[in-house]
Amino acid sequence: MTSDKFEMDELNILTDAPIEKVEVLAGKYLYYLQFTNQTDLIDMVAKHTLTNLIVCMDLLVPLKEEFYKAIRSEKYHFPKREKRGLQYVEVWLEEIDLKQSSEFFRFIMFVIELNVFTFIVLNPRGQLHDYLVNDKVRIHLRENEEIVVFDYDGAGAFYFTNKRLSH
Repeated sequence: MTSDKFEMDELNILTDAPIEKVEVLAGKYLYYLQFTNQTDLIDMVAKHTLTNLIVCMDLLVPLKEEFYKAIRSEKYHFPKREKRGLQYVEVWLEEIDLKQSSEFFRFIMFVIELNVFTFIVLNPRGQLHDYLVNDKVRIHLRENEEIVVFDYDGAGAFYFTNKRLSH
């Protein structure tokens, strides 16, 4: 992940993880990434996606119309959530779809700048309910699985991985 497009800082996975958003069960490394646009985000995601990915966001009702305009994939659904009335959308993208999804990634950047809870699972080994428990992202990384949890202000993301990354 050597890129001068965004900054990357290594953090301690046990002490620096945003505990209001995540529950860390298994994982080795945590990085904080700062990027400025959807191209940087697409490049980072494409570089680390081997098979497919899940994008999950708490999609507020007024944003649903924009979501439908931005999404090109037929692989999405709105799972029922009982807690706090949150409405999550789960989107599955395959590696070959990433570069053709710039409008969708532009939408992702837009919603995270609005402080919408958003995360991405790269190379998932399960379904949304395996990762989203009690409105927190469960970090229990398996081989090649990586999770990106976006900061509320949209300035960056927490990147959980089992691989050490170089600057």
